[in-house]
Amino acid sequence: MSVFRKLKRAARGEIKPTTAALETLRRTRVALSRNSDMRSLADIRNRPARLHESYSQLNGAELLAHFRHRSHPRFFAGFRDRTVANTVKHRFGQASRDLIDRATVICDEHRWPLLGFGEKDFGREIEWRRDPVSGFVSPLTYHRDIQLIRDDGSDARVLGN
Repeated sequence: MSVFRKLKRAARGEIKPTTAALETLRRTRVALSRNSDMRSLADIRNRPARLHESYSQLNGAELLAHFRHRSHPRFFAGFRDRTVANTVKHRFGQASRDLIDRATVICDEHRWPLLGFGEKDFGREIEWRRDPVSGFVSPLTYHRDIQLIRDDGSDARVLGN
């Protein structure tokens, strides 16, 4: 409900003037917070990326290739130690094997159950902005400007989970 409509309702006595004033203050705080967020994002955008010194000599393409094709750490780096892996297998048995099998499917095949929609296949290259239910790709924009629910059946909240 717009502030103007609230003020009209307050003038007619439907809501208290203090309620309308509090709503105006709340909306003002939200707008100021948004402006502050936008300024800080602009500052962050203009700063150079800070990488670990071992990566600082790589250009963007080399860095991307490194993370896409590295062989380790693969998944739960501690499991490379045989004593840890054997202890987990002994203590948790079939449950640990099932967990590792599910994790392998997630990592290797990019498939996992999602929010009651059943198991979804996210493809060879995961497109993190794509709504897996509707297929809509959310824009790269400021988070408060994103329309959460659209008329096409997509829902940005599915992406955030």
